[in-house]
Amino acid sequence: MRPAGDTSHIGTQGRNSSRPHPAPGATAREAPVAGSGRLDGDDGESFPGIARPVSNFGGTSWGRVDLVEATRRSINTAYIELGIEVGPAEVAETAHAAGIPDERPLASADGSVEAGIALGSYEVQVIDQAVGYAPFANRGVPV
Repeated sequence: MRPAGDTSHIGTQGRNSSRPHPAPGATAREAPVAGSGRLDGDDGESFPGIARPVSNFGGTSWGRVDLVEATRRSINTAYIELGIEVGPAEVAETAHAAGIPDERPLASADGSVEAGIALGSYEVQVIDQAVGYAPFANRGVPV
């Protein structure tokens, strides 16, 4: 029995919950690290497989950005582009390798993984998200 008020078991769409997970796959491919300015940071960009244009907070367009700038400013369009480049299924695989349990499906009902995973489009529990982020603070080692 859970104590009153314990919501740790409830799944929620973790906005930005998968945001760090495209980066390891990208850096392994010599992706847009500091100074490269290779990712599209403009608001309202259209991407394959996404029904409507992707917006950035406040409708801000940032121009070409690198991964550091995209992370610092939480630029949705840059992360969607990165997730597509890395491959949505690989983003899910990286999230699972980082510690999000395999029992937590990071895929649609038909098994496909959508590009929105780069922004956290799949439901995770708070504890899953914390465990999935831990390797970034633990020198790449899952906890």
